[in-house]
Amino acid sequence: MVNLRPHILKWRTLDGPSGETPEGYPIPGTPGEDVEQPCRFHPDRSKMLKNEDSTEILQVGKIRLSKGDAVPHLWANVLVIDDAGNEVYSGTVKNRFVGQLSGGWVEV
Repeated sequence: MVNLRPHILKWRTLDGPSGETPEGYPIPGTPGEDVEQPCRFHPDRSKMLKNEDSTEILQVGKIRLSKGDAVPHLWANVLVIDDAGNEVYSGTVKNRFVGQLSGGWVEV
C-alpha cells in the first residue's frame, strides 16, 4: 500500500487577539495551539517567490495537505518529520493555498 502522506507537519497557530478591560487594563490574547497532521513534502528549488518587500527568495519545497486539513498561516514556523522521526524540513511558510476540493499546500 502506498502512503500518500508519509510525513508529519508540525506548527503553532497564531495567538488570539489581546485587548483591554473597560478600565484600561490589558487582557492577554489566547495562546495559539500546536497542530500536528500528515502531509507530503516535495523538495523543489525551481521557483522564485517574491516577499512583501519585493525581495526574491528561492523556494525550498512544497508541503501538500489533504482536504479538510488546516493550512499554516504565512510566516508560520513549521517542522516536517518522516515516519522514523527524522527532520525533513524546518523553516517558515512563504506562500499558501487552501483548496475547496483538493486540500491545500504551502511553499517553503
